Amino acid sequence: MKCGVFLPTNFFMKTFFIILITMCSIKVAAQTGELVSSMYAVPVPSGSTSSIILTTTTTGISFAQVWLSINGGTPTRLYTGINRTYTYNAIANGSNYKFILYNATSNNAANITTILDTIEVNGIPPVTIGTGFNFFMWQYYFDDLFGWDVNKTNLYRKMLKFQLDGLKQVNCSYIRSPIFWGDIPHYWINTSTRAMFWESVDRMMDDLDERNLKLIPSLLFNLDAIPSYYNVSGYDFVKNDNTPARNAYYQFLAEFVNRYKNRSTILFYEITNELSLATDFNPDYLTTNQMNAFFKRSCEVIRANDPYHMISNGNGMPRPYAYNLRFNNAWILDTPTEYSIILNEQNKYCDIVSIHFYPDDEKRFGYTDSTSVLSITKNYTDSMKKLLYIGEYGETTATTSPNCIFGQSVLNAIEANTIPFSAHWIWSYYTFDTYTLSGYGVESSLNPEFSMKFMQVNQGFGNGDATLSNPDILSPKALITWPLTNINVNASTPQLVNVLAMDNNLNINKVELYINDVKIGEKASWPFQFNVEPCLFSKLGSNQIKAIAFDNSGNVGEDSIFVNNTNNYTAFTLNTILTTGTTENGWTYYQNPANNQIIFGIEHIPSGLGANTNNFTVEVTASSLNCSNSYFFKTQNQEGIFASKDFFNTKVTSATKTNGWVNIRWFIDPLSLTNLSNASNTFATSSGANYVSPLLWLKKKKSRLTLNENLRSDGLGTYYANEKMEQNGTGTVNGQQYYEFKQVSNLDGTGGAAFKRVSSKPTSDAAYDAPVPIPSKKGSIRFNPISKTFEGHNGTEWLPLH
Repeated sequence: MKCGVFLPTNFFMKTFFIILITMCSIKVAAQTGELVSSMYAVPVPSGSTSSIILTTTTTGISFAQVWLSINGGTPTRLYTGINRTYTYNAIANGSNYKFILYNATSNNAANITTILDTIEVNGIPPVTIGTGFNFFMWQYYFDDLFGWDVNKTNLYRKMLKFQLDGLKQVNCSYIRSPIFWGDIPHYWINTSTRAMFWESVDRMMDDLDERNLKLIPSLLFNLDAIPSYYNVSGYDFVKNDNTPARNAYYQFLAEFVNRYKNRSTILFYEITNELSLATDFNPDYLTTNQMNAFFKRSCEVIRANDPYHMISNGNGMPRPYAYNLRFNNAWILDTPTEYSIILNEQNKYCDIVSIHFYPDDEKRFGYTDSTSVLSITKNYTDSMKKLLYIGEYGETTATTSPNCIFGQSVLNAIEANTIPFSAHWIWSYYTFDTYTLSGYGVESSLNPEFSMKFMQVNQGFGNGDATLSNPDILSPKALITWPLTNINVNASTPQLVNVLAMDNNLNINKVELYINDVKIGEKASWPFQFNVEPCLFSKLGSNQIKAIAFDNSGNVGEDSIFVNNTNNYTAFTLNTILTTGTTENGWTYYQNPANNQIIFGIEHIPSGLGANTNNFTVEVTASSLNCSNSYFFKTQNQEGIFASKDFFNTKVTSATKTNGWVNIRWFIDPLSLTNLSNASNTFATSSGANYVSPLLWLKKKKSRLTLNENLRSDGLGTYYANEKMEQNGTGTVNGQQYYEFKQVSNLDGTGGAAFKRVSSKPTSDAAYDAPVPIPSKKGSIRFNPISKTFEGHNGTEWLPLH
């Protein structure tokens, strides 16, 4: 008796059962039965029927009957007769079908005497169809084998879980991924590392199971993966069986299948990738017969170890002239009928018909759209009683636009034709590093429009429950993928910072980047990459990098890491004239020609309270590559002022009178953040040392003074100082009461910056171009640009103590 399988042509149901169909022959000799069976799994729509062809062959028997028991129930007679064929339509609902062959004395049921043989067809749990993604997972799991350090290992694993979560957000139910890639086969071939290899694959399976994602393992995606270790080309490997390379390959298939066949993770197996594209046009490559012999043998090995799961060969779309090359040795475009023949020929030994579909594949037989070509392909595979699998589809150029038009057209065709299996090329592919995404990636932050369509198509197939949330209260996610945590920042080159971001509503509004809680930039679209100047890492030792992702509803999510700053800094002593510059009103300016703008300066006070003419020294430390590549010196009579566009540290020495007061003051250009002023013009219009700008900083932004926050007032409400100030001490000098605060101190941490408290108070808030101090912030300080005074808590005024 022989059993075969046919799928119904009305293939419309969305959810599939895999029913185990037994291809069998019952041979009866001397009135005894012998069962020889070869089994494989074929999915059929849940609740529909799949034809089981029973062929009865008997020897030495005049009468035979076949009965059927469903789920252990009472058997009923199906048919009577010897050497005949019978078709039974089994319902795909997971039932157990037991076929019993009896030796009968006549066609009368009452005369049944002996059971000659039985065959059982068992139902398998259901699996859902839909569309998935190609996702190269090898680099995320074989980190132990690569010998990566802990930081890189942890980052890759964080990236993997981040990306898998993103797949679930678009209702993806399965992925296609190579098992072997690059040097990975070495770790399986080498018996000393084989256990580590399997442990890595186990981790991959566990992470997929945790998210209810299934896997299409491409077992030999790179044809050369195994034969290259035996000094054999991939094509010779396919052509020649019973070689050391082929035996190793069979061993790998058996080990993989036996290790994972009972896990729910496996959707179906794929043998290799696009082998059919190497057939029939170059004698040094392969013929279709050679390819099919390889596939036939591979399927036999897989089915011998796992008769339940389906198998795909991973073939690409047949070339436009594949039929004529095979049968006529001619470069003639195939007709639709010839296309259907070669499609069947190239997939004859597998349960699934595999194609890969890219632009230009849609331009066949006079068609210009994906739906038409895929529709006739689906009709052909239905007539073959096999399932269609688009193993790859997508653009052939970088898909950095938010549209991915071709990919959406294929999704429309998948939806319209109920194509059961497909995998877009590619979700996320960081092959060489953690911050350079393959140009074909379509992760949701890059292509929200495609991701939306993907989500909706899968939901239509009954996969997942992810939808756009309204109102949107879920936070987006951010992940810093470069640099690695705890690395040392390079002193001379900008540091690349790469951020991944995703949102449940598939829209990232922007990503902001902070260094030590100071915002240094933002990006409104992918790629979320920043080049950070070394001197922005303003602390010696550990510096925090923080990324904050915002969605369109204002929800935020963040990630942070720490890097180390071990740069050597050079001290500049500014008490001598260094070089020739521009002289105005007795002041000489020295500046980098690349930029003549200033932000911050320290100046000698020639008059007023605390004035004197004593020389002083200002020691300035700056990185060897200043962030602005521009710094300035201004000197008069070998006394000086230092100004820099950005990022420096200061320490004042020998700058005191006998009473201990510092005879310098701090200022900043009032237009520093929007329209920086020319250095010489700033000082010339302000009569040099007498100038104090309306915008005053006590702590330079991003410098290494020991204040946690900027003490700044510029008339812009969100920027005035409002941090808590802890009093360090108080005293009286020359009748002036002063206070010191712990948060404002010298670079070396000694002493506290002194401020005097004045008695005069403002008459009204209108007299100030700055917001009212926050009463809840004890010791909050702001600067009044009109009176050139600081204001403290409850309107108390303060002045720097000179």
